[in-house]
Amino acid sequence: MWCLFGSVVASINCKVLKRVIKQQRPAYARRPDPGMPSSHANSLAFLATYVAGAATVGGALTLQSQVCALGVLTAALFLTWLRVALGYHTLAQVAVGYVVGAASAAGWLWLGMRSVFPSLAQHPQRLVWLQGATLLAVVFFACKNVAQWLRDHRAAKLA
Repeated sequence: MWCLFGSVVASINCKVLKRVIKQQRPAYARRPDPGMPSSHANSLAFLATYVAGAATVGGALTLQSQVCALGVLTAALFLTWLRVALGYHTLAQVAVGYVVGAASAAGWLWLGMRSVFPSLAQHPQRLVWLQGATLLAVVFFACKNVAQWLRDHRAAKLA
């Protein structure tokens, strides 16, 4: 739940950066919205870095945890590279998105391990607050993205 909540927070932060930086995608890109930093690269890096970190921190570092970490990081890098290969972003846009996502995940995991998880262990009733905050964040994120998809779909029909 903590990872999911963090991924929504990281995604919102990335959208804010996009609006501040306002760097356009490549001329041949299929989407007209700003591309810096890449939201997909941000999300992929956040999830991969969080999973890799969680698999390798706080317990015995096993071959299985190392393979898991390497696998998710490799998959995320490949999928991030595809954003460039398919013409949605420049290399710089996905690199910045990836770095911001990975740094966000590292900070989020650190915050969880240092503060949130011990607090939940001592006070299990606080889990309800985390569940509620996660649910609200996911619903907000989903509604915002569905609304954007509907706007894009209507605009495409009119064009």
